[in-house]
Amino acid sequence: GKGQAAVKINELEFTPNDRDLVVVGYHKFAGLVDSSTGKVGVRFTGHPNTVFAADVSPDGTRVVSCGGYHE
Repeated sequence: GKGQAAVKINELEFTPNDRDLVVVGYHKFAGLVDSSTGKVGVRFTGHPNTVFAADVSPDGTRVVSCGGYHE
């Protein structure tokens, strides 16, 4: 969309509801994205740089992500 920077995706995974995607990538991006609209519903903050991986709990109530420094 307008005003949004492109994100190089490192990983994505559907949540158990099969509607949302957990998406992580470059530019400190980690969040839940609606798979039908592409809109970011929740953005996870706290990563100082690239986010490399994520996983979702079986019941969909928790998401864990990890990252590091990429030069």
